[in-house]
Amino acid sequence: MKKIIACVLSIAVLFAFAACEASTPVSYYGKNVDSITLLSAPDYVVGEILNPSDFSFRVVYNNGETTTRNGAELGLAPTKSGSSGLEIDTEGDYELTGSDTFGIAYGTTRPDANGSYTVKAVWPVLVKAAAVTDVDFTVDPTNAVKEIKKGASLTDDDLDGLVVTAEFENGNTKIVSASVAKISTSTFTVDTAGAAESTTTVKVANSVTNVTIDPAWTLTIKEETNKVTDLKLEFAKQEIFEKAKTKTLLSNVKFNVVVTFEDGTTETIASDSLTSGNRGTVTVDFTEVYAANTYVQDKTNLSYAAVVKYDGFTKNTSLTIEYTEDYPTQVTVTPKDANKKYLDTQVVDVNDFTYTGSGWKSEHTYTDNDVDADKFLIQNATILIGEQATGNGTHSITIVWKDETLRSAITVSGVTSVNVKQDA
Repeated sequence: MKKIIACVLSIAVLFAFAACEASTPVSYYGKNVDSITLLSAPDYVVGEILNPSDFSFRVVYNNGETTTRNGAELGLAPTKSGSSGLEIDTEGDYELTGSDTFGIAYGTTRPDANGSYTVKAVWPVLVKAAAVTDVDFTVDPTNAVKEIKKGASLTDDDLDGLVVTAEFENGNTKIVSASVAKISTSTFTVDTAGAAESTTTVKVANSVTNVTIDPAWTLTIKEETNKVTDLKLEFAKQEIFEKAKTKTLLSNVKFNVVVTFEDGTTETIASDSLTSGNRGTVTVDFTEVYAANTYVQDKTNLSYAAVVKYDGFTKNTSLTIEYTEDYPTQVTVTPKDANKKYLDTQVVDVNDFTYTGSGWKSEHTYTDNDVDADKFLIQNATILIGEQATGNGTHSITIVWKDETLRSAITVSGVTSVNVKQDA
């Protein structure tokens, strides 16, 4: 008896499975979609970004019911060609290029070659955007710039505030961005050669045929001043020694006044040419009492507060000086090991010698006149192959001050050669 019941149940399952195979595709919200029809869409200009919410569609179901939904609700999206035909491109671009196919995957499935429903149907929506040259644009400058400097041209910043309205061939209008309308400074011309406080009118360039300015765009011409926006003092890197025999007055310190203007350009005025500025005289007033008559070597703080004035601009700033490292004008070199002999390919090392300085540039007298070896460079330092077997037993070298900017001011003497080992 149990076997007969089991057999009946098996047959029932098979019929149920067969019924499923032959049934219509799974419905969406209880019914299948027969069609999706575009009801309305905005006008677009090439370069705009499509907004699915702006599209309205009529959806017809197989039971005769209809509904209206926007593109965002239906999942309007970019498409691509796939193995099964048109597919939704989840990484597609919504920027319109002229004629773009978007799609809706909604409510039903598409049968494949074997009659199986495996791929969601994509309802295509062709969106045609008008070329910029096929649209008329009206520019409203009410909220745009109202002044321009004498002799200047319009800048990108001057276009901020413009409201651009596009008018399509069908008479519809909408506001678009200036960038979509390809409106830039080259779209306009303006004569700014007039007198200060006179007015001038911005016009559309002759080469532009689809742009109109309404209302008129009138600008007041302002005198070009290019005002000073910053002043700073920079030390001129002269030689000032901390232990100088002759001290340096602050009034004798050389510096530069660096002027920055509102257009980003700069002017540099030397401290000994303060009356030669392009805008007149620069005044530099060190605010400490008797600061100009202060010896810098008497100060522990090498930063001096100052008030700088130029062309109506005043800046509280400071001048910071730097001491120059003292150096000898004469150096005597002696070998640490007078009997040292070098071999072929060996390099003579600066640390093989002792360096004694004199005639220090600061004129200060030091108890220790030794100079660090790293201040020097040995020219022709490598012993050549064969020198230890032949020759007169010496190898010529030249020891010089490493810093080339000071080399001519420092005389190095005492060693001009080293001994080379001779083979027996």
